[in-house]
Amino acid sequence: MMSVLRARWLRRLIGVLLTGGIVLSGLGIVGPDPAGTVDRLLYDARLRHRTVTLDDHVVIIDFAGSSALAAVDRRRLQADLARVLERLFAQGRPAVVGLALPGLEIGPAVTGDPPIGTDHPSAVTGYPLDTRFAARIAQAPDAPVTTTAVAGVPTSGFLNLLSAATREPDGILRAMPLFARAGAAAVSGADGGDGSGPGSFDGVDETVGEAFALAVLRRYLGNGLARFEPPATAQPAALVLSGERGRIDIPLSRSYTALVPLAGAGGPASGRFQYLRAADVLAGDVDWNLFRDRIVLIGSTAPGLAAFRATATDPAFPDIEIHAALIAGALDGHLQRRPAGAAAIGSVVTAGIGLALALALPAMGTWGALGATLVAALVWLGSQALLWSNHGLVLPVTATLAAILLLGLFNAVAGWFAEERARRTMLARFGDYVSPHLVERMARDPLQWNSVESSHRELSILFADVRGFTRIAETVQPEILRDYLTSFLTAMTEVIHSHHGTVDKYMGDAIMAFWGAPVDDPAHADHAVAAALAMQREVARLSASFTARGLPPLAVGIGINTGIVRVGNMGSLLRRTYTVIGDAVNLASRMESLTRRHEVPIIVGEATARQCRLQHFRELGRTEIAGRSETVRIFMPLAEGDRRDSDRQDESRQGSGNPTDGHAGRQVPSAASGMTGTAATSAPSAMSGYVTDQSPARRQRTGRLHEGTGSGL
Repeated sequence: MMSVLRARWLRRLIGVLLTGGIVLSGLGIVGPDPAGTVDRLLYDARLRHRTVTLDDHVVIIDFAGSSALAAVDRRRLQADLARVLERLFAQGRPAVVGLALPGLEIGPAVTGDPPIGTDHPSAVTGYPLDTRFAARIAQAPDAPVTTTAVAGVPTSGFLNLLSAATREPDGILRAMPLFARAGAAAVSGADGGDGSGPGSFDGVDETVGEAFALAVLRRYLGNGLARFEPPATAQPAALVLSGERGRIDIPLSRSYTALVPLAGAGGPASGRFQYLRAADVLAGDVDWNLFRDRIVLIGSTAPGLAAFRATATDPAFPDIEIHAALIAGALDGHLQRRPAGAAAIGSVVTAGIGLALALALPAMGTWGALGATLVAALVWLGSQALLWSNHGLVLPVTATLAAILLLGLFNAVAGWFAEERARRTMLARFGDYVSPHLVERMARDPLQWNSVESSHRELSILFADVRGFTRIAETVQPEILRDYLTSFLTAMTEVIHSHHGTVDKYMGDAIMAFWGAPVDDPAHADHAVAAALAMQREVARLSASFTARGLPPLAVGIGINTGIVRVGNMGSLLRRTYTVIGDAVNLASRMESLTRRHEVPIIVGEATARQCRLQHFRELGRTEIAGRSETVRIFMPLAEGDRRDSDRQDESRQGSGNPTDGHAGRQVPSAASGMTGTAATSAPSAMSGYVTDQSPARRQRTGRLHEGTGSGL
């Protein structure tokens, strides 16, 4: 038992070390983080499998095909943009218009002309950030995310922070920063870095700017106020925007970012947003109702005017649609959230589940470990799916799943080898005693059966002895006697094993067996008696076979008793064997000896008869046992044919109204038709009854006993 326990604790220790390695890797303390890479791939797969539906909040006006014009005549392109804005404000009446054409909306820094669209309250071009809100952002410990100056950012205005958003190790854009500081040093713009070209600026005081999508949402709400929830925390869970049109909660992921709810490929063919060509707007070839009270974003999907980002759904996703996706997700309430402490949360969960499995799985068998692993994996994946769909949480999945699968696989393989070793051990220890079926059952839980230290248990013990074996040995050759005895012992052993019994030993022409150990058997008495009846049927078959070959007939006496005995490995310091000792064993041997005196094939003790639920008996009376001060009651089990005869006689006596009439000369029937060479003797009286009472409940609980006195008792 100690070796099995040591092996299990070794597997537990290895499981704890595996879990610790996965946790440390997930925290980035030890080696690379492959689980983080897989988590990003799983997140991307979820986005790719999203259903693409047309959004009804945002309309995009696309200056596609204008890149060549921009390179030749930028002023003309600005003029087209101004005409589009005039027609939109006059005929479309949008709720807000966002200009996302890099450089064109800056105005004086590019052309010297007045900023385009800044004279209209619905335009988002140089939208000033609320001073008090900016101060709170600037004082937040973990904000802003961009600590260096961002190129092309004026002191008051939105920021195109997509260039700062691509910070994943694989270069894929998944989250957009909502705030950034504009630095104090000169920052180059579109001209390449000399500070004199379009889009450059000098000496900007450090301030905080908001992302373009956030600026559009605040203007859409009607110059909405912004606050963090919960307030006064290092990393709030949400940014709450409120205004005349209502309230929008933007879940904040780590470092004050928002996950962008992308779906499908970007561009006009994606089907996610309504795209209209700027040329059609200028020509009036549009339905102006499409713009009413909606958010209109003006940008371009043309190379040269537009920037593109690598995303989970498209390697070249236009910036304008990334902003549109964030705006639409915020309005629909479909933004996911990756908490700032997601890695720590995932590590704690991985450690908890991993330690639980590391301690529990070694106690299970191969199939138990595989089943527990499958259940744990399904529960974990299901819980993550619920957190994603119902609460919008994006938590690490792979590390915990890897811990579950690795621990399950390790314990399944180790358990298989342990079970195989235990099976061989059990076979070596108990293969000569019990059936292969019981050996396999014991090998499934070797710790339970590995202990062979002796203990007190209630068992049913059987002795079977060949009648007249001395005479048989005198009349046949030793080789024939050997085959004769081998056939007998083999057949009896097979019957005992088929009835869940344990063969204790062979004693020359006798065999000893017991029921109830090493495997518990609540019905050990019933199984012992059923085995005895089956053994007598097998004796009849063997006897007929022997006589047909000219050999002596076979007759066997069987005694059974039930009681508390000592069972386990016993013997000397030099040789030990699995056996039973005790008074109940001695009494079972005496029962077998009584079969010769009463000339019946099977005799069982009172304790056995009382415990049987499925057998019927006839009481042979009381008898004295050598070495015992009190007499004992003995019984003979009835075979099926004798049981039917007894039931018919009981019914006849009940019908006559005289339960004792005609019993004096009744013969005691043989318990097995194959009891060759044994004559049935008469029993003067046989009364139908039960051990103690006649209640129906007792009749259901106890095997039926037929009382009477046997001759010679």
